[in-house]
Amino acid sequence: MPEKKKCICLVPYIFILILCFSLACNSCSGSFSSLEGFDAVKITTYNIQTFFDSITVGTEYDDYKGSKSSWSEEKYKVRIGRLCSIIESIDADIFVFQEIENASVLQDISNNLKTQSDTSRCFSHALFVPSRDGALGCAILSRFPILSCTSHQIDFRSLNSSPPDMRPLLEVRIHCGFSSPLTIYAGHWKSKAGSSVQSNDWRSAQEEVLSSRIMQLKDELYIFCGDCNKDISEFYSDGDQVLLGRTETSFVHKRESFVKASSPWLFSKNNSLEGSYYFQEKWEKIDHFFLGSALEAQSFSLENKGSHVNDERIPIRYTVWNGAGYSDHLPLSCYIIEKK
Repeated sequence: MPEKKKCICLVPYIFILILCFSLACNSCSGSFSSLEGFDAVKITTYNIQTFFDSITVGTEYDDYKGSKSSWSEEKYKVRIGRLCSIIESIDADIFVFQEIENASVLQDISNNLKTQSDTSRCFSHALFVPSRDGALGCAILSRFPILSCTSHQIDFRSLNSSPPDMRPLLEVRIHCGFSSPLTIYAGHWKSKAGSSVQSNDWRSAQEEVLSSRIMQLKDELYIFCGDCNKDISEFYSDGDQVLLGRTETSFVHKRESFVKASSPWLFSKNNSLEGSYYFQEKWEKIDHFFLGSALEAQSFSLENKGSHVNDERIPIRYTVWNGAGYSDHLPLSCYIIEKK
């Protein structure tokens, strides 16, 4: 009989604080018919590193609040400008962000994008979902209509102790001209801070929430985008596919239940790519795309050219005290098409 603390239910928990909205942009059309025949879609996932606004509400990290903090509205505006320059240079159709504080930050990003005046490049839809403690959540910026969004979380009610902050899994349906809506799963899994065994258990639980939801929908027109805090070498794999839900610690006690999804990291042509996160003088491949069998990755790339990286193409992390840098992660991009 398993211990009670191991029995974590994977029944989806739907957040009521999902903020989904249309953005103001000149002459942007939300018409579905205008998207018919659209081919490749470029998606970028990017952990933008503790992106707080300038208003203190109490849930911010210590470096961003209090009398000893050097964080300010001026530094916030500068940081917004830097992020917008990256977004404009990457020019993806859909951005999936991790570590964003609230929907107001997303609005500020939209208001400062020069491309919002360009009918062919503007972003017309966005959404934000907070984490459980309200500090930092995930967001999506899209040129295509967002049809729906639900947020799934591990059910903590059977636990004897308080769990760490666990960010929910986003399930977003977007109309981008494919034969049916594209499902984007967006996530940011538990960090490796603290006990390595316990943090691995929590990541395993989040992985099983993802695999469980994919199995429930039985729809292969999907892509997962996000920061898993788990290197591609730490996943079970079979060729160029990862076996999502097959983990050392199984919270549902069904190790045989898993789904196969393609990972561009495992494609032979991408073997030379070093990683998306540089920590303790070592590259890690912890930011990911996982594709359902109805999708094909036409290309996969690290966005490692520009002012957000140094001469060795290592991301320049943001530091509050001097206001320098961008993020400690590289943006990761993928062109996807629907298989015929």
